[in-house]
Order: sequence, then C-alpha cells, then structure tokens
Amino acid sequence: MAGDFYNAASDYHNLGVVAQERRQFDKAIDFYHKALQIYEDAGDLYSAAREYHQLGRVAEEHGQFNKAIAFYHTTLQIYEDAEDFYSSAGVYHDLGLLAQKQGQFDEAIAFYHKALQLVEAVGDAYKAAYEYQQLGEIAKEQGDFETAVTYFQKAFEAFSVAKDWRKASSTLTAWGKNLEAESNWTEGTKIYLRALAINIEHNKEWIEWDIANLGRTLKHLGDNQFKIIWREFTGNDCPEHWFSDIQKASSIEPS
Repeated sequence: MAGDFYNAASDYHNLGVVAQERRQFDKAIDFYHKALQIYEDAGDLYSAAREYHQLGRVAEEHGQFNKAIAFYHTTLQIYEDAEDFYSSAGVYHDLGLLAQKQGQFDEAIAFYHKALQLVEAVGDAYKAAYEYQQLGEIAKEQGDFETAVTYFQKAFEAFSVAKDWRKASSTLTAWGKNLEAESNWTEGTKIYLRALAINIEHNKEWIEWDIANLGRTLKHLGDNQFKIIWREFTGNDCPEHWFSDIQKASSIEPS
C-alpha cells in the first residue's frame, strides 16, 4: 500500500507535465505539489528536486521570476548535494534563460558557462550545443558579432553530428541574422542557403522562412550578385521557380 502511494508521485508528476503543456498552470502546480509532498514525506529529496524544477518553470511562464529563481536554486542545491552535476547543468541552463529573459546578460553568461563546463566534463557535445547557442544569442544581442559566429558555428557542428536537423537549421538562421546585423549580405546568403538545403531534406515546413530570409539578402545584393552567390555556393544556377519566390519575398516589407 505504501509502495503504491509512493508510486503515485510519478503519476502526479506526469499529470502535471500534461497540464503544463496545455497551459493549465493551476492544475499543473497542484499536481507537482502532490508529487512533491509524497517524495518529501518519504524522505526522497532527490526525486523532489524534479518537482521543484517544474514548479520553477511554471512560475517562470507566469512571469513570477523571483519565485522561479527560488525553486531553481532549491533544485540546484539538492542535485549538487547528491553530486549529480549533470542534472545541475540543466538547472544552470534554465537560470541562464531566465537571466537572459530579464536582460541580465552577465549573469546569464555565467550560468551558461557553468552549464557548459558540466556537460563538457562528461563529453556531452549535444547538450553543450544548447549552451553555445544561447551564448551566441547574447553575443549577437551585445553587438559582438565575431564571438556570436564562433558560438553559432560550434552549436551548428554539434547539432549536425547529432543529426538534429531542426536545431541545426535554427542555429543557421540565428547565424544568418547575425551576419545581416553586420550588413554582411554575401555570407548571410550562404548561411541561409545551407539552412535551405537542410530544410528541403528534413524540415519542409520551414522552407517559407528560408525564402523570406533569402528575400532580404536579395533586396540588398541585387539580382545579379545574388545569382552569382547561388551559383558559386551550389554549383548550379538558381532555378527559376526558386528565384521567383525569393524575388516576391524581397518585395515584402517586414512587419
């Protein structure tokens, strides 16, 4: 009987996740608290950490940042006491996201570097890519475009090795926008062409975004220069149907 009651905590947790995904936050909080109470009554603080973590994410989604930070730090303390530094990395990442969301870039960078150090210590290049991605976004936001490119390149390489083509494509898009911010339309076009090649094969629903991105670079480069870059990069002339779509996109003013 006691075992069944303890096992119910996992069910409550899963119900909380479902409610949270449906944005039924009050229900999610109730389920997480029920799971938390069971784990704490059983003296299982390690399992309780997962509930604290989720409660922090719900608080963050509600815009209750101070409450979220408190939950994250409670989670972090439990994981570090248990010497589960890999799980700690995920909490540092969330703390970084929260700091970044509030424009606290120095704090965010410190959290991402801490997470990066922990995941690299166990050789997890895929998880490290998430930290590189966020560090690149902050560098871009701060106008440090050269550093941003370095981070985006590392993230892209890791996502590609893992064959996570959605993340790889997203990273290329961020990389391309970084180059746009530098008015580097030639290199930006090449990056967007790489994203297009990936999305043609793996993420067809994203092709319209590639067309929009290439439309912006075409507008700055002009038809002839754009076609030259396409030919140099792909080895072929730009097909007329692609060029027509990109031309149309170039005439659309950003909203």
